[in-house]
Amino acid sequence: MPADKGGPDRYSDPIQSWLNEETKMQVYQCCEAIRIAYNQIGSGEQGYVPQAIAASIRALNAVASDDRVPADLREQAAYAAANLLISDHEDA
Repeated sequence: MPADKGGPDRYSDPIQSWLNEETKMQVYQCCEAIRIAYNQIGSGEQGYVPQAIAASIRALNAVASDDRVPADLREQAAYAAANLLISDHEDA
């Protein structure tokens, strides 16, 4: 049912809402470790990973499967990885 009809919509899911807020994320909003890696890749100091989506899925899978990570963060990682797997974008 559409949101304007008063019923639930796909954005009422807290994980989906979190992901929607995060979709406009820029590098300056990321943690220092990501900003450092971004700068290293951009400067040529570190190599660019051509299979970035596959690398991201592997990293998210490691988070999602690690019992030491809080359950809500594991669930967010699993959801993000599943979305990458389903997306129509492919690594070059």
